Amino acid sequence: MRKPKSFQDSQGDIVSAVTTSAAQAFLMNLTGSVLSAPAWWSKKRDEWLNEFWRMEGNDLLAGAISTLTSKIVAANWYLEGPESLCKLYRNILLYEAEEQQGWDALISKWVEGFLVRDSGGFVEPLRASLTSTGPALGFKHIDESKLYPNTNPEYPFLYVGEKDTIKLKPTQFLRLVDMESGRDKDFGVGFSSVSRAVSTAIIMMEIVRYKRERLSDLPPAAILFLSNLTTAQWEDIVAKYDTQQKNKGNETWRSLLVACGYDPEFPVHAEMFELSKLPEHYDERTATEMAIYTFALAFRVDPREFWPVSSGPLGTATEAQIQHKKAKAKGEGIIFSKIERALNNPLILPEGLKFRFDYRDDEEDMAGAEIAQAKLRNIRMMWESSPNRIAVQSAGTDAYGQPLPGPVNEGIITTEEARQLLIYEGLIPPEILGVSVEETKVYDVRSYGERVRLYRDGIKVPWKSESQLKAVLRP
Repeated sequence: MRKPKSFQDSQGDIVSAVTTSAAQAFLMNLTGSVLSAPAWWSKKRDEWLNEFWRMEGNDLLAGAISTLTSKIVAANWYLEGPESLCKLYRNILLYEAEEQQGWDALISKWVEGFLVRDSGGFVEPLRASLTSTGPALGFKHIDESKLYPNTNPEYPFLYVGEKDTIKLKPTQFLRLVDMESGRDKDFGVGFSSVSRAVSTAIIMMEIVRYKRERLSDLPPAAILFLSNLTTAQWEDIVAKYDTQQKNKGNETWRSLLVACGYDPEFPVHAEMFELSKLPEHYDERTATEMAIYTFALAFRVDPREFWPVSSGPLGTATEAQIQHKKAKAKGEGIIFSKIERALNNPLILPEGLKFRFDYRDDEEDMAGAEIAQAKLRNIRMMWESSPNRIAVQSAGTDAYGQPLPGPVNEGIITTEEARQLLIYEGLIPPEILGVSVEETKVYDVRSYGERVRLYRDGIKVPWKSESQLKAVLRP
């Protein structure tokens, strides 16, 4: 198969060195003062967010991003369609995507952009040529630091490379963006999970820095008031102390600094006023759990995805089960559905081929089976005869032209109507009941073979209805 073309192939490494270095310098300048994010929305904020979550001391936020990203990467998925196409695109997604690095590398970068950047995460669909609009033959992550919104809707983004600038059409990228703005002037920029959690993350970082400074031998951020000791005398004491420790080779664990008074009648008195300290009645565990709760709210997931707590501020075990079910329809559920819609675009995957995540657990499968059983029972009750109903014989009338009662009772729906309801509700596939179906639903019009469901791990299941698949896959 020909190697698909990418507009990024002709580009060098990152060109926005100025932007990156500026962001780093900006962070370094703020480290010693008050850390704050640039205002929304700006390219500067996007680069700041990308640098911020990797900063030392941002352990909780980095862990939250890593946890949710890993969950999406490890989720099972399948392709449904003609067998040959399923095998071809399973190989493309699983092994050839992201320049042969495969699915894990592609999705982790894509989801990271979605979680961190307000502008979202981007992937380029590779095709036979740069002018082609046919199905994608490969996928490659786009470095978001090189993308800039454009006022021309025909070319929504500009890719600023090392050599030149490329105008991107909507067919040249796949975009995942969270909470997309509805204002035209915002260029479809959203409000990412990290943006929603940045204030809490900064507070937790400052607490980590405070604890690290308290555990070190460095002087705290404070004002020292000395009585009965001149500035020159104090500087002389400190200089002698530093020289003594250097001669002994002490770098981490140092001896105690002793300041002796020069006049016995006026003893040395020192009073320190700390500029930074923890609030009164501060409880580290409670503060950490509340931060985790805030991160869970920002990422739309169950707090126990980030922190194993069985009671306290995060609730009881019963509440945890309820929160878990609700979160599956929000956090990872939104990401799953966005990736599915992006890949199932007719200009990305061939017509007749569908990509789906298989993230339903056993409890959800059991609930679906119970719903199917209830539907089947209702249809059967409507079809079965009842002694309270007398069927009407289809042939023969009395002297007044009224139909004669028949000897057999019937339900309120006929057998044919019951068959149609079973098919309509997806309880029984049409071919089992001998009902004709469109040929394209079972076989591709270009004769690519029998329709199958091919899973990520290579398991192949013949095409069946949902109820049949559950019966096949359930042990």
